[in-house]
Formats: sequence, C-alpha cells, structure tokens
Amino acid sequence: MGQRNVETTTHVSLSSTDISSDNTNGGDDLPVSSISEAKINSPGQNMSKGVAFSPPKTFQDAVIRLNQAHQEINRLKADLANAHEMEDLYEAERKKLEAQETQLNEERANFATECQQAVDAAREAAIAEVRQEIYASEEQLRREWFEEKQAAIQRDADEQNRISLENIAEAEAKAKSIREQAEVTGRDIVDAARARAAEAMTEREQELSTWEERLIAEESRQKTRQRELKDAAENLQWERDDLEADRMQVNQLRVQTVARWEQCSPDIVADLKRRLKDEQGNVTRLEESLRETRTEADELREKMQGGDGRSLTNLLEERDRLKERCKYLSQRLSELPDEEEASYLREAEQENARFHRENAALRRQVIEEKNLAARREVASHELSALQAQVASYRAIVDQLEEALRRHAEAHQRTGEARFPELLNLDEKAHSQETGRPARLTAPIGKLLPTIVKLVRDFGAAQKRPLYYREATVRSFLAGMAASPLAILQGVSGTGKSSLPQIFAEAMSGTCSMIPVQSSWRDRHDLLGYNNDFTGRFSESALTRALYEAQLHKERENLWFIVLDEMNLARIEYYFADFLSEMEKRNADDRAVDLISFDPRSKGEKTPEYLLDGRRLRLPRNVWFVGTANRDESTLEITDKVYDRAQVIDFQERENPFQASSPGASWVSYSMLTGAFNEAIGAMPFLPQPVQKAVDQLDDFLQKEFGITFGFRLQDQLCRFAAVYSASGGTVEEAVDIQIARKVLRKLESLLDPEIRKPLEEVQLLLESSALAAGAPEPLRYCKAVIQRRIAELSGGRI
Repeated sequence: MGQRNVETTTHVSLSSTDISSDNTNGGDDLPVSSISEAKINSPGQNMSKGVAFSPPKTFQDAVIRLNQAHQEINRLKADLANAHEMEDLYEAERKKLEAQETQLNEERANFATECQQAVDAAREAAIAEVRQEIYASEEQLRREWFEEKQAAIQRDADEQNRISLENIAEAEAKAKSIREQAEVTGRDIVDAARARAAEAMTEREQELSTWEERLIAEESRQKTRQRELKDAAENLQWERDDLEADRMQVNQLRVQTVARWEQCSPDIVADLKRRLKDEQGNVTRLEESLRETRTEADELREKMQGGDGRSLTNLLEERDRLKERCKYLSQRLSELPDEEEASYLREAEQENARFHRENAALRRQVIEEKNLAARREVASHELSALQAQVASYRAIVDQLEEALRRHAEAHQRTGEARFPELLNLDEKAHSQETGRPARLTAPIGKLLPTIVKLVRDFGAAQKRPLYYREATVRSFLAGMAASPLAILQGVSGTGKSSLPQIFAEAMSGTCSMIPVQSSWRDRHDLLGYNNDFTGRFSESALTRALYEAQLHKERENLWFIVLDEMNLARIEYYFADFLSEMEKRNADDRAVDLISFDPRSKGEKTPEYLLDGRRLRLPRNVWFVGTANRDESTLEITDKVYDRAQVIDFQERENPFQASSPGASWVSYSMLTGAFNEAIGAMPFLPQPVQKAVDQLDDFLQKEFGITFGFRLQDQLCRFAAVYSASGGTVEEAVDIQIARKVLRKLESLLDPEIRKPLEEVQLLLESSALAAGAPEPLRYCKAVIQRRIAELSGGRI
C-alpha cells in the first residue's frame, strides 16, 4: 500500500432527495446523504504539485467528483485486502522469526555459559598472572628499593669520603706544619738530649767500669780470702796439734827444769827463765791467733752452709749416713749373683715368660675352638629351622603369587581404576556445596586482630577449654604468611596439636591429622604406594587431603595438615620432596610425583585434578603443621628443616581467662591472603632502627660464631613482622621472636664453655639496640634463650 503525497479534504452537503446515483464502475452503492465529510487521497492528480482543491461549481461536477471518490474508495479496499494478505504473511514470518529467536536465545544462553566458563578460566589465569606480576613487581620494587638504598648509602658514603678527604687534607696540612715545627724543636731537643745522654752515658760507663773493677777485685779478694781461710783452718788445726805437743813438751821441760834447777847454776836458770818467758809470749800470741782463727772459722761455717739451710755439722752427719748406706749397698752387692749367674737368670725368666704366653695362647685357642664348636652346633640347628621356614615361606610366596595373578586377571577383566578414591572425590566435587557459616565481618584493616580474638575465644569456649596466649596465636597467624610449614615444639600437654584444630574450626576450615610413624623412610610412606600387580595406587590420608583441598568448592577454604610427632622419623627422608617444592616461589608449580608414568598412555582414567595424570599439586590454601617433642624416642630436627619453617615454642601454659562464646565464622583463603598482602604492603621492610639492630647482630654473630642471616630468613622476618604487628603486636616483639627461634637456636650446638662471654655480649648488644623498646616485655624471648644457654654452660649440663 503506497503512501499518499497529498491529503485533500472536501465537504459535500446534499439532500437525500436531490441526488440518487449509483456507481458507474460497478462499485458498491454509496448514498450521497451519508457523506458529510470525505477524505480523498488522489495519487493520479496533480495534488503532489501542491494544487489547491477547489469546490465544485455545479451539481454535475459534484457527481463526477463523487464517482471519483467511489473509485478511490474501491482502490483503497483493494489495497486493504492486499494489506491483510501482507499482514498474514508478516504474521507467519513473525512466528518463524520468534521460533528462530527462541533458538537463538537458547544458543545465546549456551554461548553465555561457555563464555562465562571461559571468562572464569581466563579470570583465574589472569588473576594468577596478575598475582605473579604483583609478586614480580614486589620483588622488583624490593630490588629497586634495595638498589636505591644502596645508591643512597653509596652517595652518603661518597659524600662522607669527600668530607673526610677534605678534613684529612686539611689535617694533613696542619699536621705537616706542626710536624715541621716539631721536627725543628725535636731536633734541638734531640741534640741536647743526645749530648746529655752522651755525657750521662760516659759517666755511667765510667761508673760501671769502676764498679766492675771493684766487683772483680772484691770477687778476687773473696776468693783469696776463702782460700786463706781454708788454709788458715788447716794451719790452725796443725798449730793446735803442735801446741798440744809443745804443751806436753813444756810440761816435760818444766819437770826437767825443776829437776835441773836443783842441779844447774844461776846463769843457766836465768837463761832458762828468759827462754820460758819467750815461750810464754809465743803461747799467748798463739792463743790470740787461735781465737782469731776460731772467729774466722765460725764465719766460714756460716758462709759454707748449703742452699737448703743445713749447717756443716748436718752435712757431715749426712756424709756419715751416706757412708753407711754405701757400706750397706756394697754388702748387698756382694750377696747378689755375678754376671754369669745374672745372665742365666735373665734367660730363665724370659723362657718362663715365653712358656706362660704360649700356655695362655693355647688356652685361648682351646676356648675359641669350644665356642666355635658350640656356635656350629647352634648354627646347625638354626640352619635346619631356617630351611624349614624357607620351605614354608616358599609355599606362602607361591600362594601369594597365585593370588596376585588371579587379582591381576580380575583387575584386567573388571578394568578397576588406578586412583579409585581420588575419582570418588571428583564425583563428590560436582555435588551441591553444603552450607557454611556466615562470613567473618571486621572493620577495614582489622581482620587480623579479629581472627586472633576469634581463635582465642573459640578455644576458651570449648567443653574442655584451651587457653592460648595472644602472642602464640599471633605468631601462628604471622607464621602462615611467612611459610607454608610450621613446627610446634615443647612440653606435652600445652596444646600443640590442638592449636591448628582450633584455627580450622574457628574459621570453618579443615584440619587433617597425620600420625608420623618411626619406620617411615621415604615419601611413599607419606603419600602411598603403587601396586604394579593390581595396577592400583593405595592413596594415603595425606594424598586424599591434598587432592580434596584443590577441588573447586574447597579452594576458598583453609586447610591444615598436622604431622603429629613429626620427628619420630627422619624428616629429611619422608618429607624431602615437600621441602624442595616449598622453595618454589610460584605456588602453582609446587607438586610431587605419585607414580613415575602417565596412566593415560595406557588408556586408564585419571583423576581430574592430577597434573599429567600422575603429579599431585600442593594447593595454595594448605598449610603443613608439625608437632615435635624432645625426648629419647625422637630425633633432632636439622637446620635444613628449621630454616624453612616457622617455629613456636610451647614452654608454659596460659592462665585461664573469661572469653565470649563465639560461633564459627567463615574466613576464606582470599580474605586471609588479602589481609596478609595488605599488611605486608603497608610495611614491606623493617623500620630503619630495627633493621640497623638486626644488621649489627648479624655482623656480631658472624664474627663470633660463624652464624649469619640468609636471604630466606630476611624475607621471612619482614613478612612475619608485618603481619604480627598488623595483628596487634609490635615489630620489636616480632623480631625478638624470630631471632630467638631461628637464629639463637643454632647456638645450642656449640659446646665450648668459652662462648659464655660472647653470649653475654650478645645480650648487651640487644639491650642497647632499638629492639629493647616498643615491646611489653623487651627481648623476652632472646633473653630466655641466652640465659638458659649460659646456665647450661655454667652448670655443665651440655
């Protein structure tokens, strides 16, 4: 139906008795009287040119125009019929389009679902990529900050060096001037001193020469005097003997003189008296000389006393005793056999000793032969028993091989899966997710302190209350941000194993308890074994827990895997693969091998979340917690394990406290890690005074004990301190905990008592640093470790 160009309206007023006409073109009759207003669209006329419609001048013109109107109406009716046909066609086309639209809507819904899935996958990939970029950016920012810090330090050092060089140059100039003046003054003083020293030296040499001559003369005189005294003593003895002989002779002469007096003349008597008087004078002189000699002899005796204070009399008595001893020994020597007899006795003694040795050797040989015979008899009985056991074992092995063969054939017939329990978890993963408690709400930036309070109150509200110190809960939470592995050690009964369970229950997470066995030797004891005969992998509790934690509906839940009494076996044996994987910076790359081949190459169905059909991923939302005791049944934990873990010591129980009765709240992995990242972003590095104290301690420990802070420890220290302080603690207390548990702990292996003094110096260094401020109990943990170690060294309990 075409669109009319001009719409013309005409009004015709005629009486019904004046006009009665019919349609000359065979159209329907139209009474003229029914026409009061006609709307005529005439495409054939020149209306399109804008010609105005003029009213009819005569009745005949009106009739003609009326007929034309009838014709136009008929055309309009035809056009209306065509329009109805077109409308029917349009309705059919509309219905067809609606059907296509319905199909398109279904396809659009399917496409939207696929797009949403693709968007979700792309979003997860983008999130992982963005996280990786964030980590890389953080690492780059840290490197840039470190480089800028180094550059600033270098600039400061260069400026200080420049200033120091200028000061040194100025000081050298001043020193040169002073040195020149001093040299001039010094030369004068040295010359004067040399002159005085030469004079004094000459005088001193003269005095020394004089004293030397005097000493030599005195020494010679003393030697001469000693010889003279010795000669005088001998002469005195001779003179004494002569004097006695003279006295006897004088007495005889006196007797003879008296006899001759009577017979001799007076002249002879006078002569004899004169001679007697002379002799008496000689006797007086000799007595005087004897007294002097005795005095000199006494002095000589005093000088001749030995260095041990013994007198000459004592020495003579000692000589007599030695003579008696020599006499006794000579007598004994005469009683001993001569050389020939002694030689014979020695040979006999040697022969006797040889006989004794041979006899002892023969006795030992007899005993060994008897023992050997007894062992052979026992071995014969044991061999018979072992042969019987071997026969029975062979029969059992044959039966087991037959059973294994039947099981293998049955497995091939039934086509049992290699990982049946993991496949069951895949089926459960698609089931409807169960309800969880309400999400934990907290003010912005207060999520971590809220978690600390929630966990403490949740533990205290149990039927059997568990009380934990704020520092303990805060350390566990900060340790989760620093490392995926935590070690809880200490005395029994302090709640080590219960702490991760309380954390999991309070935050609506999951805690899986894995008791460690002392017989574990490798990772298969922890993960499970693959049976080549049955073609089935025996999944362990740990394998099931790790796999379930990475299911789609579990990725936002927190998982704690507790290795109870983890040091019953050597940790490096059964946990080595996990320690290596934890070192990877990208958590998505952490995975351990369950088997050595891809079962899909044999057409086997594998679990959906295994990498390459054989590798088990270590999910981001899983933390490993090991409990450790220290007694005779456990092994020492090495530095390799301690360095990769966060350590919490349970040395004392917390006092009971009044707590509310909160229900469990849901804390998602994204919420928790977001709070961690926010805290670390707010404090990516330690404050400058604290970092300076850490650097000073590092230098001292490296110098005195050969212990240093590694890059891993520095990174863990920064992350731990940031989250610990954001959880309500202080940076100084966090650093105190980390140094005590990860650095000073290494001093336990040093057994030298000489380290007491360096330990005391470490304590003084810490007390004078910035770490001694800002904490409720400054250096509580470091002081406890140092004082305990000093007490052990002092008491000998090493």
